[in-house]
Amino acid sequence: MKDIFYNFKATSLQGKEIAMETFKGKTLVIVNTASKCGLTPQFEGLEELYQKYKDKGLVILGFPCNQFANQEPGDEKSIEEGCVINYGVTFPMFAKIDVNGKGTHPIFKYLKSSLGGFFGSRIKWNFTKFLIDSTGTPLKRFAPNVKPTDMESDIVRLLNGNQISEASKKYGQVSSTTSMTITRIVLGVFLLFTGTGHLTWSRSEFLAQVPSWLPLNGDLVVVLSGFVEIVLGLSLLFYNKKRMHVGLFTALFFVLIFPGNLSQYINGIDAFGLETDQARLIRLFFQPVLVWVALWSTGAKLFWQTFGFKAFFASKS
Repeated sequence: MKDIFYNFKATSLQGKEIAMETFKGKTLVIVNTASKCGLTPQFEGLEELYQKYKDKGLVILGFPCNQFANQEPGDEKSIEEGCVINYGVTFPMFAKIDVNGKGTHPIFKYLKSSLGGFFGSRIKWNFTKFLIDSTGTPLKRFAPNVKPTDMESDIVRLLNGNQISEASKKYGQVSSTTSMTITRIVLGVFLLFTGTGHLTWSRSEFLAQVPSWLPLNGDLVVVLSGFVEIVLGLSLLFYNKKRMHVGLFTALFFVLIFPGNLSQYINGIDAFGLETDQARLIRLFFQPVLVWVALWSTGAKLFWQTFGFKAFFASKS
């Protein structure tokens, strides 16, 4: 998902729209801030880092947020005055945003999807910090209690151009949360299991589901479905480079086989031990859930919401 970050924009404290592309080629630290928090003195440490390394390519971007105990209640003018007067902040500060919930700013939505926290992707408190390399790849997330000085060695490693690839290997270019990765693995194993079932032990039951109106040989449909499921399952498990596209094709596959589940419900087919209409109805509604899981666990859903369908196919991830 390289270069995605540079598509975002944000509004500065002065009301000017700034494209993140402005910072292309820079090593970035992005942090959600608050002026009345016990961690507010971190402004000093962040400013020290900025002054020390800005000439070498470091930029720190601060995003005020009032979602944690109302610790950033002021307007943009008071925020700006407080940062400058109390802590001498000179690095770019932006207008107040939300970092959690429905109103989450797209930048933080992307950062959270790329680098989940220990207990999930949700921002836990003020001064959560994200380190982004000079190619726009989010590499590391720092908890609120991590002091700016404790980030210095990682920042220096990235500012040293010949060590960026080494740092990337060390931290991994994480592009999904732990829960997304685990779900994707479970879905991949599930598809391998059902695909193998299509070709072997459950072939007759899958065959019973093939709609009579389908102008194709039932055996051919079952065999093709089995092979497709196996390919998709292996791709979900091992082909991370194009995982969003794999997610799209997996979701499309679930849509295409929906008529089979519908046929089972309408015709009362007792396949897979589903002997009641209620059980068959539950399975019928389970199919849309699989579509959502395929799109969410691969990051395709978030990408669509952020950039739209057209940009999805222009993506290299």
